[in-house]
Amino acid sequence: MKIIYTFIIITFFSFSFLILPQNQIGKTENGFSIDVVFDEPFHNDKQNGILIVRDYPDFTDASQTGTFKLPSKTYLIVLPPYSKPEFKITDQKEIVIKGVIPTLQPKVKSLNDSVLVYEEIEFSEAKLDNKSNSTIEVLGYGWYRDFYCAEVKINTHSFDENSNQISEMKSAKIVVDFGNNYPIVFNEKTNNSSANKNELMQLFLNYEIADQFKGKQPLVLADTTGNWINYGMEYLKIGTAKDELFRITKSDLEAKGINTSSINPKTFRLIESGVEIPIIVFGQDDNIFDDSDFIQFYGTLHYPQISHRIINSPNEPYNEYLDRYSDTTFYFLTWGLQDGERIQSQDSFSVGLTDSLTYYNYVEHNESNRLFQNCYTDEVENQTPGWRRNKTWYYLQTVWLYSNTNSTYNFTVTDAIPNKTARFYYKAVSFGSNITTNAHQLNLKVNDVLIDSQSINRNDQVLLSGILNTNQFTPNPNILSVKNYANSSSNNSVCPDWYDIEYPRKLKLNDDFILFNVSDDVTPGLKVVKIENSTSAAYEICKVKPVFKKIDNYQITANQVFFTDTISAGDQYIVIAPSKIDKPLFYYKKSFVNLRSITRQADYIAITHPKFLSSATNYVNTISSMYNVTNDLISVEDIFDEFGFGYPTPESIRLFTEITYQNRIEPKPAYLTLIGDADYDYKLYRFKADGVKGGGNYVPGFGNPISDNWLVVWDETGLPIPQMKVGRIPVNTNEELGYYLSKVQNNFDERFDEWNKKYLFFSGGRADQQGEIEQLKAVNDKVINNFVKPKPLSGSFTHFYKTSNPLTDFGPYTPEEFINAIDAGGVFISYLGHSGTATWDNSISETIQLKNKVNRNPLMTDFGCSTNKFAEPDIVSFGERFLLNLDGQALGYIGNSSLGFTTTSLTMPVYFYEDMLNSNTKEVGNAHLQSKIRMFQNIGTSSVFRLFALTNTLLGDPAIRIKIPNQPNLRISSSDVLFSNNFINDSQDSIQIKIVLNNYGLKDSSQFDYSIIHSAKGNIVDFYSGRRNLPSFKDTLNIWVKVKNLAGENSFVINLDTNNVVPEIYEDDNVLNFNFYVYSTELRDLVKQRIENPTINSVKVLNPSLLQNNIFNIKYQISEYEDFQNYQEFTVIADSFSTNLSVGQLTQNRRYWFRYILDDQNSDISETKSFYNEGNSSFLLVDSASFSRQLIFGLKFGNDKVLIGPTVVKISVTSAGIEAGKTCVISKNNINLLPSTYFTGMGIVVFDGTTMDVDTSNSYNLFNNPTNMTALVDLINSIPTGKIVAMGVSDDAANNITLDLKNAIKTLGSTLIDNLTFGGSWALIGKKGATPGAVLEAVKGRYDGLIYIDSTFSIPNLNGSLETIEIGPSTNWQNATISQNIPSGSSIQNLVYGIKPDASVDSLGVLNFINNNASLSFIDPVIYPKIKIKSEFSATPEGISPELSSFGVDYVGLAELGTNYQVVAVDNDTIPAGGNINLSFWVYNVGEANADSFNVKVDVVNQNNSSLTIYNELVTSLAANGRRKFDISYQPTGSDNEKRFIINIDPENKIKEYYEDNNFFTKQFYIKSDLVPPVVKIMFDDVEVINGDFVSKNPDIKIMLSDDSPVPITDPNLVKVYLNVEEVNRQELIDSTFSINQTISYRPNLEDGDYLLSVIAKDNNGNADTSEVYFVVSSETKLMEVYNYPNPFANETYFTFRLSQIPEEVKIRIYTIAGRMIKEIVKKSSELNYDLNKIYWNGRDEDGDAIANGTYLYKMIMKNADKVESVTQKLVIVK
Repeated sequence: MKIIYTFIIITFFSFSFLILPQNQIGKTENGFSIDVVFDEPFHNDKQNGILIVRDYPDFTDASQTGTFKLPSKTYLIVLPPYSKPEFKITDQKEIVIKGVIPTLQPKVKSLNDSVLVYEEIEFSEAKLDNKSNSTIEVLGYGWYRDFYCAEVKINTHSFDENSNQISEMKSAKIVVDFGNNYPIVFNEKTNNSSANKNELMQLFLNYEIADQFKGKQPLVLADTTGNWINYGMEYLKIGTAKDELFRITKSDLEAKGINTSSINPKTFRLIESGVEIPIIVFGQDDNIFDDSDFIQFYGTLHYPQISHRIINSPNEPYNEYLDRYSDTTFYFLTWGLQDGERIQSQDSFSVGLTDSLTYYNYVEHNESNRLFQNCYTDEVENQTPGWRRNKTWYYLQTVWLYSNTNSTYNFTVTDAIPNKTARFYYKAVSFGSNITTNAHQLNLKVNDVLIDSQSINRNDQVLLSGILNTNQFTPNPNILSVKNYANSSSNNSVCPDWYDIEYPRKLKLNDDFILFNVSDDVTPGLKVVKIENSTSAAYEICKVKPVFKKIDNYQITANQVFFTDTISAGDQYIVIAPSKIDKPLFYYKKSFVNLRSITRQADYIAITHPKFLSSATNYVNTISSMYNVTNDLISVEDIFDEFGFGYPTPESIRLFTEITYQNRIEPKPAYLTLIGDADYDYKLYRFKADGVKGGGNYVPGFGNPISDNWLVVWDETGLPIPQMKVGRIPVNTNEELGYYLSKVQNNFDERFDEWNKKYLFFSGGRADQQGEIEQLKAVNDKVINNFVKPKPLSGSFTHFYKTSNPLTDFGPYTPEEFINAIDAGGVFISYLGHSGTATWDNSISETIQLKNKVNRNPLMTDFGCSTNKFAEPDIVSFGERFLLNLDGQALGYIGNSSLGFTTTSLTMPVYFYEDMLNSNTKEVGNAHLQSKIRMFQNIGTSSVFRLFALTNTLLGDPAIRIKIPNQPNLRISSSDVLFSNNFINDSQDSIQIKIVLNNYGLKDSSQFDYSIIHSAKGNIVDFYSGRRNLPSFKDTLNIWVKVKNLAGENSFVINLDTNNVVPEIYEDDNVLNFNFYVYSTELRDLVKQRIENPTINSVKVLNPSLLQNNIFNIKYQISEYEDFQNYQEFTVIADSFSTNLSVGQLTQNRRYWFRYILDDQNSDISETKSFYNEGNSSFLLVDSASFSRQLIFGLKFGNDKVLIGPTVVKISVTSAGIEAGKTCVISKNNINLLPSTYFTGMGIVVFDGTTMDVDTSNSYNLFNNPTNMTALVDLINSIPTGKIVAMGVSDDAANNITLDLKNAIKTLGSTLIDNLTFGGSWALIGKKGATPGAVLEAVKGRYDGLIYIDSTFSIPNLNGSLETIEIGPSTNWQNATISQNIPSGSSIQNLVYGIKPDASVDSLGVLNFINNNASLSFIDPVIYPKIKIKSEFSATPEGISPELSSFGVDYVGLAELGTNYQVVAVDNDTIPAGGNINLSFWVYNVGEANADSFNVKVDVVNQNNSSLTIYNELVTSLAANGRRKFDISYQPTGSDNEKRFIINIDPENKIKEYYEDNNFFTKQFYIKSDLVPPVVKIMFDDVEVINGDFVSKNPDIKIMLSDDSPVPITDPNLVKVYLNVEEVNRQELIDSTFSINQTISYRPNLEDGDYLLSVIAKDNNGNADTSEVYFVVSSETKLMEVYNYPNPFANETYFTFRLSQIPEEVKIRIYTIAGRMIKEIVKKSSELNYDLNKIYWNGRDEDGDAIANGTYLYKMIMKNADKVESVTQKLVIVK
């Protein structure tokens, strides 16, 4: 036999996808038929010599070890109720595959708690006798919901081992024949209207007609638990946890809210398990329950009906000593209906009896339930829920019986009766052996006397038993020993369960109490019973078996109690002093709900514990509202009481679910949600032994491995598919339920976005098994490639998978890629691989490792081992952690509560995600159920499927729907606009910007239009548009955006699906308005004009907004020449923000030109500006350079003056022949006058000779066009003499040119027209009647190029005008100045025009100059920030012109606010998480005007472009040439590692400035991640205790918090304190402000019992620490665990012991072996501690002498008040 690890060489790969059955159903004579087509099953082929070994992995069934692994299909066929027709296969179509042999079903083996492997079975070991010879098999009949079904298996494949061939059935007809008595006439076309249509369609092969056979499912489970209840009466639930008499008083009842005044005590009735128990009611005869009256009854532990000494069969539940669910027996006390049963009294005492009873059968049961173990070799059976196959609690493995080991058990015998028979029983179970028969040989000895010896088979139980004469007892201790003898097995181990000791013992009261059984050797008869050691004056004596009887007549003499009775062996009696009678446990008063009678419709049944009832009500109502389901919330205590006689059993819940399903009207309940944790350690064995505790057992599940699905599988022998969709929310606190609800609400409320398209996959495997790794990866790949990746989902996925070379857990991904994927999260997280209860095999072991940063809630699945073992007593499972931990974001977790099997773990993910992703509802519970149905169809109700169906568990709500999109959804947001960096500058011509186009929904064939508008400085810069296919997820649009000279704020308006043609989930996320900033890298001056400037002493230059260097030089030049033929050059070091460039001493009345440049080779020189070194007007016209920049008409400049001059007109002709360009252009002042410039022929323009106005303009096509030729001749001949004529050739005019045309042209002064050749160029500016050759003319040949000629003409004027360029902007208009000469009869009129911000122009009148000055103060600069002046010149009639020498305008310019990189700083660009960063910056105003009332705002921008304003201050005024500093401290929040400050000055643009682009600046900074968790330390009375320590009843508990992280715990809700799972009220905590490095005190008042204190502290970044301590409070002083260490010792030792309370003193007395005391050590209470104590001894006697080698005894004596307790031990000295 060899072990295989899922190879595989894959040679054939076929997928079988979910197709809902649409089978053809037809009528037959006595029934119906179904046509079935079978899919090709997936298989792996491996060549083995000449044969192919074929494996069908989807059909692996480890419960059929050794049989051929062949595909089959199992179907449910709906039938009329209780019919059992004949099933036949006909019309089979098969193919035969030769040379192929199938693999065999393997054997499963567990390597550890997270790894199952298959052992391959050799072909020679094939079980041929198990081979099925039938093509169709009926496996059974049963009900699924309201449909009666036959479970029919079709063996689609068969193997012929003789010919090595496989026959494969491709299709067939299933005939269902009812015989002649066919019960129902049906219509094969009927539509099924059942609720839960989708799952039924998948489940039933004949779904189309199933509705016609619908019936009511009968009650499968026996309902015997409700017939004792009177639903109109009140009950009090009580319990007993020991065998004793109990009393209930009037005050006890009243304490539970019971009004006793109206109760007739005779009607008190006590009921246990539906049976009335007789009781005593003292004082009932007066029909009043008085203060002194009481109820007395005999209560017991909860014993099973079957004795623990009976060996059960393997298929029966393990027989326990006490009930497995509860040691407590539950009773219900009721009243008021009828008289109750009473215990009869015996008042006689028979005097003179000599036959006495002085001893009883003492029974001591010893059982150490420390370890739950599956003691069976079949791992499928081990993992199947239930209590069969030896599943129970055992001793720890350290004391198991291994090969050739002997276990001894000391026991003490007290008051044994001599020469009687003692009996001994020892129960053990085979755990492991290589031998099947006689696997273990055991013997049982007492005091070395052999009393039993047995051999047992593997997997069997054994009860060793024997007898011993009591004379063979030795002085205590006596020893019982068991030995497991060595044999040939290499694995020989046996688990001890319990042992019983019985011996006859003297009847003797112990603390005035005794419960005794009459020994078997006692002869029946009337006897006097004598009981010694009486110390009380009165006793209650009752016979409790075989019938209840109270014995009232007894005698007490000489400390002995005597009573007489007729006695038989096995009778049981109790004798107790009244003062020793205890009270039962009181639970609650109740009236039964009568859950059986509720018939109202409910889709959704929720069961919870009363602890959670209020929060669960809110939860269930919210779910109902979200998902439109009707609901019913039931208290599990009501279920226990009504369906389980009050016992907390899963059986009662299952009975409730079946009866509820039966009784509710349609549609029947479909969902079962369990709200509360469970624990299969029902009695807290682990907690009591180790102090380790998982969750509470609020709503129990069934078995171990635990099963919730079992609660809705009502027929265990039938179909194991759950009849409802089941989920559990395993909360232990109301806060946990609230947290889970917040996740459900978050999932429901959150909009679809990028997260809804993301999916995460993890594949594991053992690193040394490459084949296994590949196979696991292949399954996730299959889900990805077939369901996630294709359309319409087109999901985005990341698949992390193990690799063995190189060795990685997550494949070829960098740590950064891994973190980014986790941070982004996914709709679901699918893991495949080995797993433990709280870990995956790929190093994922903490919930925080998978915590996304988008606060979204995934569904998680793991179909491997154990991660949903939510009911473990010692560990919290992965599923629970991901569901309920604060770092756990999961909405649901599907995993196994058992170990996982390859069959299910490799097929279930495909089934589950196929249904989940293809379904309409995306409901978790539905997909979970559907996938089990799919699996059932492949492997039927095999043991493996049954196991999986029961243990594959959903933690979470089954009604929840995962938000997977069902429509497209285009979306654009600010994070989708991507720049190469955050510092765009205007030195580039353009930059490339990527715009991510998102589709967060489904992908189809739609196309959409988009548009992008780029604006800057209030103008549209560019417009982009196009049409795109709908992206699968994300598409990137790349555009080039102009930024040259666009410094400042720029904006995009991006619009997707501009015409709204794509149907989307949302329509409100398709448009984005996005602003971005372009930084200036240039120097810019604040000189107001380019040319029209007066004297300048210095040029103020704004430094660049952004440069790499803080210190840089500015170079500038000054010259008298515009072309800088000769210049002076200066270099200065730049100042902060702005720099003044001094121009030095310059000559007056001379124009100068200046320019500047950064002293950097890569910089561009500035625009040239100029000033006239005279005057001080803001705007000055004084010389030709300044006047020529204005708009002048009819004026000229001469002798430093402007006056009226002639108008000059320029006429030009361009001619291009056939090879030179084929064009003709005739222009006036560079404006073309021809209607067409591209033709074949001549163009002509005729001008008036005086005004140069155009008379005629035309172009003539002359090629083969005599008509146009004649028209042109006629035009020329008609031109009057003196007219100016311009002509030119385009393309060709020589071909067919007439003599008449040439002669006509010659009248214009032409002499070259005769030289024009084909394709040549010719141009003329002539005059009609001109002398030949006196005009401008040119001609060129075809290949000599084009011709250009021009000529100017002067036209005299009497008027002219000068219009200035725009002047301003201004904040204060002052005055205008003028220097002019006005001859008489001439004039210059100056008109002023106001220019508004929108560029509209208003006429403001004529300026009135007085003494050459005119005021401009009447102009409002707010309305008219700019003006222009128009000067209109008029000459005298004689033509004498007025003269203008200079013109100036005085005004105050603008403010100029700004900041730049030189004056912005942070104290540290990288800070730790939780740290502060300090931003400081200056705001300057370097303009001429004050800046009044503006804001300074600072935003913090995250990596996704979202922002938060952290500072916004109104600045009332910043004077011209002033500055102000701002200092801001900021503590970053959130998870981004990179952020940036954006400073924005005057964001509302209140202040008018020259430049707005320096009003912002960005400063980037980085945050180191905080990975430091807080530390919690717990001290009790200043002592650090360990688990299990005893503490005082009023301890001073100090909770010390510390954290090295700079992020403090500022939110008190991040620190939780729990005592026994209940959160401690914050008011009980002293100094509970919960800051870091603080001590919080908690001083509870505690009752006796076991406690678990838990403190969970979490900082703001999610780092958490949990500290737990289990401790015990006991008011009884106990001395425990007495040892000395070391022992043996040479010179010194320590005596160690534990104390539950601090006694008055502890003495240690050391004796020689002969009994002589040699040393006494005394410690008073002040020297003792709670719990652990250590007392030093130096090994010397009372005289100080060292004692000799040897063995000594020491006795430790504890004294406290009247109690003295001692322990004697041995010590050895060896020197």
